[in-house]
Amino acid sequence: MIRIGERGVEMEDDGKSLRDLFIMEGRECIDSINQYLRKMPDGLSEQDIDEFFRQVHTLKGLAGTMGFKTMVLLAHRVEGLLDMLRKQKVKITDEFEELVTEGCDILEAMLEEVVESGNVTVEDQEYVEKVKRFVSGVEGSNEMGRGEERVMGAGEREGVMRDSRYKITIILEEDTSMPSVRLLQIATLLEKASLKPIASIPSWDDLLKGTDALTIELYYSSDADVDKVIKTVKRVGDVRKVEMEVLEKTQSSKEIAGESAEGGHERGAPTYHRGGVGVRTKMEEPILKVRYSTLEGIMSCVEELVIIKNHIAGLTALEGDRKLKEAVWTLSKTIEDLHWRMIDLGMVPLENIFNMFPRLARNIARKLNKKVVLIVEGGEIKLDRAIVDQLYEVILHLIRNAIDHGIEPPEERKRIGKPEKGKIILKALRERTHVIIEIKDDGRGIDKELVLRRAVEKGIISPEAAKNATDKEAFELLFLPGFTTAESVSEISGRGVGLDVVRTHISNLGGLLEISSKKNVYTSIRLTLPITRSLVRSLIIEHCGVRYALPIYHVKEIVSPTNYTEVVLDGKKRASVRGTLYPVYDFVGEHLTLKMERERKVLIILERGQEEFGILVDRVLYPREVVIRPLKGSLKNVRGYSGYTIMGDGSVVPILDVNAIGTV
Repeated sequence: MIRIGERGVEMEDDGKSLRDLFIMEGRECIDSINQYLRKMPDGLSEQDIDEFFRQVHTLKGLAGTMGFKTMVLLAHRVEGLLDMLRKQKVKITDEFEELVTEGCDILEAMLEEVVESGNVTVEDQEYVEKVKRFVSGVEGSNEMGRGEERVMGAGEREGVMRDSRYKITIILEEDTSMPSVRLLQIATLLEKASLKPIASIPSWDDLLKGTDALTIELYYSSDADVDKVIKTVKRVGDVRKVEMEVLEKTQSSKEIAGESAEGGHERGAPTYHRGGVGVRTKMEEPILKVRYSTLEGIMSCVEELVIIKNHIAGLTALEGDRKLKEAVWTLSKTIEDLHWRMIDLGMVPLENIFNMFPRLARNIARKLNKKVVLIVEGGEIKLDRAIVDQLYEVILHLIRNAIDHGIEPPEERKRIGKPEKGKIILKALRERTHVIIEIKDDGRGIDKELVLRRAVEKGIISPEAAKNATDKEAFELLFLPGFTTAESVSEISGRGVGLDVVRTHISNLGGLLEISSKKNVYTSIRLTLPITRSLVRSLIIEHCGVRYALPIYHVKEIVSPTNYTEVVLDGKKRASVRGTLYPVYDFVGEHLTLKMERERKVLIILERGQEEFGILVDRVLYPREVVIRPLKGSLKNVRGYSGYTIMGDGSVVPILDVNAIGTV
């Protein structure tokens, strides 16, 4: 059952799908809106403004179909501001940008409240007053222009009809319980299908107020696909008839107006006039929307298939005949292809979260009385959704730090010859089997001497160690729990909580965090992340009788025992390969000494960001695609391992965390 209450559509279990559809499509609108908010400081083209307006208009229609009147009215206010911009009554100023951004923030908050509680209770009266004051200052009036959705006078109505190319009339069943909601839903669906009317009778405002009309006329100026219109309208219940009519240029506007007057509809069979209307020649590829939880369930089944496939492959390698091995090889390739296709389905573009940050950066900068522009690049790059979902808080914290600690106040920047507005670049790029996300600012950089001085004051390192510390060693101190260089605590930062958590989050994702900085020039933080956490190509190795999985994208080279030379510097082992020295670590993180090694081992040279080092193992067995399982319970916080995998024979093999080697 679905019924209209004061706060919107109240649904029992069978109506939950309607709310889910509203949330899904509403979030798509918000994502698009965020893209235009991000572009606004640099200016919007006419096409951008039209599309921005359309997305807010669509969100308003969606809210109208659910009966969320507060959300509808707020969207109408934002839409009105954009309409003023579209009609060139205003320009994009800081005040205008802030007003539109605030309205969109409230709309997003309302949508998220629907997600949490199913209703909208967020108040917007203060915002409405701000808009009224702004509009009053622009137009000299306390009333906001209704633009294309105001009630039309007879002359204007006749002009709209004369400019229209065709008309669609939709008639509902006599017993429709919520006609205005149905008509709003139809108009919104047609607009989502790229059919944007230039006018409607009844008007959009009348529908929002709850008209009892069972018929709606929609006037369009562009060609339409008849089949597309019919199929779109038929998706909605309670529709009795659909009439589509081409408005011939020879037909007078008065005849059209008379034909469209209230009560003037013929209630005969639906008629479709195809003159001037494009007929579809090729079926569009349908888009299927599936819950992420459903994909996760299918992915779990596919991962089990991968484990079974590995088991069968291991058995046939020992005992199978040639035909059986060929069949197993074909099966293996098919399952691997299926697995990667499932992984691809779970990928989402980084712009899903990237588009939120320019707005957040401006809000943070405003609180700190700073001027900042955030430039976003590489948002089209895709990552596993499980990774992207955990990146939002990480990137937000790093951007906060960049604004608070990095970007100087406008007066200070001007004094030292920098532009008053600081610049932060949020960039993503793809490298082989991983993605690099960089947050770089042009602020004051990291003061190495200040960091070391604070570390000595806190007793973290000795004065002698501080004197000989490299940049990398100094920057590493910033990731110690509770360490901060801030003089005072603010609501933004300064408590020494965060950077250690950031590193832990990235490490848990199988990623790496690196810092580089130059005083008074820049600070750069690079996050290196795997594309997916569900499957990783690994090198199966054996050491001291135990098998381990080593992610292969970290492996630079495998060196046989006879092709490297052991060198000891300061009591610690190095490996010399073709004249290059590499530090050598044990799995538990200490430098190896000669006493620990009684026989020659295989040297594996690993890459960790810009760092290269080696580990020694007894044997390298074979490469294998492995399914990653997370560590749980008491093992969850054990460093040195990023998870485990189940081999074909049922044995459990730990997966080495390359980021922890030499640091545990």
